[in-house]
Amino acid sequence: MSSRANGKRAGFTIVELLVVIAVIAVLMSVLVPALASARELGRRAKCKGNLRCVAAAFQMYGLRPANRDRLPVVQAGNWLWDIDYNITDLVIAEGGEPKTFYCPSEMTKRAEWVGWWMWSQWNSIGQPHYSEPTKMYLPQESPNRTAYFRVAGYFWLVQKVDASGNKTRGAISGTPPKEWAVSLSQEFASDVELATDATLYDGVSFEIAGGSAGRAGWGGVKDKTNHMAGNVAAGGNIAFIDGHVEWRSWGKMQKRMGNHWW
Repeated sequence: MSSRANGKRAGFTIVELLVVIAVIAVLMSVLVPALASARELGRRAKCKGNLRCVAAAFQMYGLRPANRDRLPVVQAGNWLWDIDYNITDLVIAEGGEPKTFYCPSEMTKRAEWVGWWMWSQWNSIGQPHYSEPTKMYLPQESPNRTAYFRVAGYFWLVQKVDASGNKTRGAISGTPPKEWAVSLSQEFASDVELATDATLYDGVSFEIAGGSAGRAGWGGVKDKTNHMAGNVAAGGNIAFIDGHVEWRSWGKMQKRMGNHWW
């Protein structure tokens, strides 16, 4: 006697199977964006930790008696995320590491790629800067820690000086006016930005053809905004002179220098 004759069903009908598939599809359409959002929140938290580490290292530098509250200055590079070896040295000495200088939400810039980490000494985007078998950096880093720079994933809002010590960064645009971070005792230190997520916008795109786009062999790699919400910037973490870090949404950012926003 068949299973149907005994009042039992042999399995799902085609209609029932299609209903189950439809329900699963609906659930996936709800869960996948939620999971993606949760992952991005986790990356934002890690990013915030990176900037908190940077702020703490800069504070430790300023508190040394010889520095008398002065913050370090940038001495090499061009864009706001260019930072000389000397400054990364001091952050690493206070507990940072190479990946501290890169936002986990923007993976085209990575700490293990020598093309970013040793930009002014090496130009291969895909080659790791550290060789695990030999325990050596590739190539050997220059002992001149102020002449060479790295391309990091954050804007450094300290003053930049030339070889003669002259300040080379002009006024910051926007309302209200902003100041470069120069001292721990700066007036209204809790409102003075020290380092921020890289947020780029040229009026059309949140990807900018900077120095990386024109670099030989890189295939037109563009510099990108760290935190995106679809096709628009979401905002960014910002570290202040007093050490606190807060999130600023894209709608509250202003164009401050060239295509750099914060």
